[in-house]
Amino acid sequence: MEEFLAARRVDILRDEKIDDDCVKIMTDEELTKFIPVYGDILALKQFFHKENDKQKIKKQSIFETLRIKLKFVSDQNQKKSFQALKPEKTVGMGIMIYDEDEQRFHTVRTKNGGGNLSVSSP
Repeated sequence: MEEFLAARRVDILRDEKIDDDCVKIMTDEELTKFIPVYGDILALKQFFHKENDKQKIKKQSIFETLRIKLKFVSDQNQKKSFQALKPEKTVGMGIMIYDEDEQRFHTVRTKNGGGNLSVSSP
């Protein structure tokens, strides 16, 4: 605000120690005591209005990014829950035998070389 007022050559608000918050709540009549030119009063009010708009736009953009992120997370949760609602579940079964000589497990395979057996259950 001080830079804006310095550009308009209005230094009395700084001398009287009137800050931004005070100017925002002052009426036109109260401002005319400190700023004699009505055009400067209008320009000052417009300056605060623009600053307010910038803050609102910044808040809106933050909320918009949050909405997008929350929607993305909820979409992922819906995919997981869709899989849980399937009427049939598929279970993989395999047999492993412990070999005492090698001290590790080996999978048992069928004659055709197949691995785990997939079984669907309701």
